[in-house]
Amino acid sequence: MNLPTTFPSVLDFFSIPALAQKLFDIFLVALSHGYLYSDSKAAVPSINAQYRYAINKDFSVGASLVYEKFNADILLDGKNVGTSDNSFLSPLATLRYEYAGGENFGAYFDVELGLCYLTNTVNYPEEHSTTSRAVFAGQFTPFGFRFGNKFNFNLGIGFGMKGLVTASAGYSF
Repeated sequence: MNLPTTFPSVLDFFSIPALAQKLFDIFLVALSHGYLYSDSKAAVPSINAQYRYAINKDFSVGASLVYEKFNADILLDGKNVGTSDNSFLSPLATLRYEYAGGENFGAYFDVELGLCYLTNTVNYPEEHSTTSRAVFAGQFTPFGFRFGNKFNFNLGIGFGMKGLVTASAGYSF
């Protein structure tokens, strides 16, 4: 029996940090009546590396490491008055249950829990501050699909640190 153990390389979209950054931008504009806003850009989109070990044909456990970074210009009346850099590093423990499928196709759900180490650095002309903290983090993917066997492609729809849509390529050995 070929049990899937993978090293996928993943690029994900619409993660919790990305959504929070956009909500923060909206909050700044609303609070200042349009005078203060930030122009956020993803410096590094949500990417992760993952390793999974198959316990049996249905269950696998593993770990993933997710990284994401945002840069923002802070603007007052259209003039740049500072910058903000936010980075997020999240090690997560993973449990996957493949509930349907066969050798070349599978449907699964993932639950991942861990911590997010976030760092925010704000630079103004006369002030510089850095704040770091750790918060609980996770990813829940109720709808995931595996295509292939030895070499496989995974597509998931969920919510959390990896994003609303996740895509990965992997190899089983």
